[in-house]
Amino acid sequence: MLSLAENFESADANPPPNFTYSGSVQARFGAPNNPPGACGDYAACVGDFRGIANNPNSPQWFAITANGAIVLATVVTGTPPQFKSNTRLAVITDGTSSTFLAGEKHIPMKMFGHPKVGDGPLYSGAWTSYAGRIAGLEDPLARGPSDLTPSVSGDGFWARKFGSYHPNVCQFVFCDSSVRAISTTIDTTNLRRLAVRDDGETITFSE
Repeated sequence: MLSLAENFESADANPPPNFTYSGSVQARFGAPNNPPGACGDYAACVGDFRGIANNPNSPQWFAITANGAIVLATVVTGTPPQFKSNTRLAVITDGTSSTFLAGEKHIPMKMFGHPKVGDGPLYSGAWTSYAGRIAGLEDPLARGPSDLTPSVSGDGFWARKFGSYHPNVCQFVFCDSSVRAISTTIDTTNLRRLAVRDDGETITFSE
């Protein structure tokens, strides 16, 4: 399906299905920069809300300082400009079998195609949430398609979580290419450990 061309603002705290935003909109969130495009059911794991800084007051999930297996690339100036990856297998020091690569995107029921919930054009660079998600202390897994619990702090309150229409689990691809179903009730400490590539902490939950 194709996304909808809508004006929205990532910091809009009005919950869905309210998709009308009356305040000022950053240009990258305006309809002209978000034309209809192909949506996807899965998203890369860019880490947790805090990123490398590990500071809840300084979110890094939308920056090159994100701490997941796949993060924004660095732009290398030139003609044409090029992009340099900021991750590779060697930097996933927690182990490829213990680190999320990608998972199912949480798109609340009856909200498909709305950029506000992160269901924008999958190949657009306008917003990380179109193709990326985070997991951790501020972002537990959605408990199901009707879950409208906002993420904690920052912005993109309904566009950051992983979640599934499968009952009680969310499917993830790990960096070793295995696919595993993770319980939606997993504690957020262990969820963060799975989302971050190099925290060095031991995972203590059992599937």
